Amino acid sequence: MTDAAALSLQPVGLWVAELHGFLVELQERRQAAAADALPMAEKARRLADKARVLAQQWAQARPQVAQRLQHISQRLAALDLSRERGTLVRTGMAWKIAKHYEGIARMLRAEPTVAVPLPELRPKNYARNAFHIGNGFFSAGLYTAIDDRATMLWIALGYCAWMLGLEVARRLNPRLNRYLVDKVFGAIARPSEAWRMNSASWYGIAIVVMLASGAPRLACIAAVLTLGLGDPAAALIGRRWGQRKLYGRKSLAGSLGFFGVACAAVITWFAVFAPTLLPDLGFAAWAAQAVPIAVVAGFAGAIAELFSDRLEDNLTITLAVAGCCAFVA
Repeated sequence: MTDAAALSLQPVGLWVAELHGFLVELQERRQAAAADALPMAEKARRLADKARVLAQQWAQARPQVAQRLQHISQRLAALDLSRERGTLVRTGMAWKIAKHYEGIARMLRAEPTVAVPLPELRPKNYARNAFHIGNGFFSAGLYTAIDDRATMLWIALGYCAWMLGLEVARRLNPRLNRYLVDKVFGAIARPSEAWRMNSASWYGIAIVVMLASGAPRLACIAAVLTLGLGDPAAALIGRRWGQRKLYGRKSLAGSLGFFGVACAAVITWFAVFAPTLLPDLGFAAWAAQAVPIAVVAGFAGAIAELFSDRLEDNLTITLAVAGCCAFVA
């Protein structure tokens, strides 16, 4: 074995990619049938054995990688498929394995010797989708009810400070981090959020930047509605009908779903709250103002979502929509 081969983490990367496939299959199969449990249990055992061997090989050269492999091996060996129902959004053993996958994948993505893609786990999570939609309606409601930029900015700053404070606290206290990710936000969290800044914090930053930059009220409402409803629509429609890919894992169906749902949401909101948002306008004048904003919001949001594979889409979608709609609002 050459020195370069000895230092290459590519074998570990290949194993982690295999673990990703196992977790995705576990999520999709929803282990309800005993016939499914047996082959999946065998895969879990083989993965655990491979992880144990790799951990021994890297114990001296890369102890952090070896420790992570050892943790995953132990949890794979303890995985009880008679109790795990294929979900990665609860606090069962599969959720813990998914978090450790994200931890080791985060390490390996920065390694030049690892040439295999290690995508983020984004399991189906209808509770997260519902929270996303509710948050869009809530934020749009605030902007509709409060027509004072300074007040809205103070609210946004308070929310952002609270979320960033939690981020700092959970980085300093691993026990608090586990409690927040597993217990408090377990139903809506992604496994990767145990290791990175969560989406809600990025959303707070985006709102502060949007308001501080002077984006018009209608553009702000269009931005939060587009994110709140368009993003979940893209995920749900893309998973169901997204066979034709546009960019990476993003599909044509998902992008079209994002565009259509975002346009409809903005048009409907502006129609319902026209007396508050667009007072004293006839139908033609209302349409001339509302329709272009809705179309621009849907298009800008869909493009931002499509290419946000390495950026947080709660940030990129919100700012892209607000910025583009500011020109027509």
